Amino acid sequence: MKGIFIKKFGTPKEAFSIEETNPMPLNPDELRIQVKSFGLNYADVMARKGLYPEMPKMPCIIGYDVYGHISEVGANVEGFALGDQVVALTRFGGYQEEVVVNPMAVLKLEESMQPHVALSLTTQLITAYFSAIEQAHIAKGQTVLIHAAAGGVGQGLVQLCKHIGCRVIAVASSDSKIQELQNLGANICINRSQVEVFEEIKKLKLHGQIDAIFDSVGGGISRKGFKSLKAGGKLVLFGFSKLSGVHKLKALVEMISFGLYHPLNFMMNSKGIIGVNMLKVADENPEAIQRCLRSVYELYKLGVFSKIYGQTIAISEFNTFHELLEQSKTQGKIAVSWT
Repeated sequence: MKGIFIKKFGTPKEAFSIEETNPMPLNPDELRIQVKSFGLNYADVMARKGLYPEMPKMPCIIGYDVYGHISEVGANVEGFALGDQVVALTRFGGYQEEVVVNPMAVLKLEESMQPHVALSLTTQLITAYFSAIEQAHIAKGQTVLIHAAAGGVGQGLVQLCKHIGCRVIAVASSDSKIQELQNLGANICINRSQVEVFEEIKKLKLHGQIDAIFDSVGGGISRKGFKSLKAGGKLVLFGFSKLSGVHKLKALVEMISFGLYHPLNFMMNSKGIIGVNMLKVADENPEAIQRCLRSVYELYKLGVFSKIYGQTIAISEFNTFHELLEQSKTQGKIAVSWT
């Protein structure tokens, strides 16, 4: 079988190599999946550039989500059968034609789906669900701000927060993405390429009135976001795209621009900062992963996630779209098909 290895840090052309790889052994408590398509995620870009601290030692295969069917069932695994159509989260290794996974990270699908839709149920939508429901505990009537709202997680957050009954402020980088977010029902849309986000928040008289901010950007924008929360507000961090494409010295400046916080900052202002790393959740709390997968799928069947943007590309387009993802020129979920 084939896998896509990272051999060195750099551009997709420099970093990746498609090579033959050996099947992994199957333990009694695991499932083997024949992969039809795998997803691209921003963490993949960070890994390719040497900015993802948890990535395996090179050469390695990255990738966090796959769509396919069960090809082998471990002796101790119940509830799955050969041929079941599934999506799954992977602890790296998703960029290959076959994966071995923990059943707690697998969701059996009742219907055929477009690959980009199926894969959105995993990394993107469970990140949105875990962040908004299990961490921020959003509620009807609250005001939420979503950075990178046209991305896969962002789209899920917009639709989930609207379903709960929140007022949604969506931030994106182009007019086409703004139009997409309006179609999703966002109440206020801010084009960050035209205005400074938190200056616009002040003009809208929403400074100090925001209940939750969902931030995959990081750096100074997170510090400004924390200041714009009301008492009881939460800043939920699930990415740091500001680090992508910058020199290591600039990356250090970006990290420092986040600011330093003493526990008294949180206590006196009654605000919180929450970090979300779904790999760590999967490692230490797999029950939460399974719970979120099932909840997201039920919401999908109810029509809450009725608009899942994205596309499925051929393996020959892999390098091109990896570069486009880094440049924020993709919309929604990108699925890569092996066939």
